[in-house]
Parts: sequence; structure tokens; C-alpha cells
Amino acid sequence: MAASIVDRVMLRLGGREVYVPKRAGRTQTALTHARIRARFTGRNQAELAREAGMSERQIRRILQAAPQNSDTFPLQMSALNRHIARHGNF
Repeated sequence: MAASIVDRVMLRLGGREVYVPKRAGRTQTALTHARIRARFTGRNQAELAREAGMSERQIRRILQAAPQNSDTFPLQMSALNRHIARHGNF
């Protein structure tokens, strides 16, 4: 099965550069940012950076930015809580 998928991808995209994102997309990014904000104690930027695989500067930027859409923030937090319950981490 995997070989047939690779064959189809090669036929369709052969010779092109393809970017494969490290993370799942906007939803995953929003959940990661929400988790970082929720876990921030005021003194644990380095710890959060290590856990999330980010730089401390990226963590500061996330903490300084307000959630992109405050109407959906409660929904993001409930999705975050479900994710943590299932996986125990980011």
C-alpha cells in the first residue's frame, strides 16, 4: 500500500520541490500556543521552549500575542484539554 502511495506522489509531483510541514497545521499550532500560555508560570520560558522544541524567543512571542480569535479560544482550550488527556503532552 505504501509503495502505491509513493508511486502516485512521484507521478503527480515528480521533479518538484515539496514542503512537508513539521506540524499538523493551524489547529495543532493553536493548541500548542494555548498549552504554552496555560502552562506559563512567569519563570518557565526555557522549560516550555525545550518541551515544545522551540526557542525562548518563539515562546516570548507566543506569550505576548493574544489568541488570534478570542471567540474560538474556549473551543481551542477544550480541544487542548482533550489532546492532553489522550497524549499527555504537546
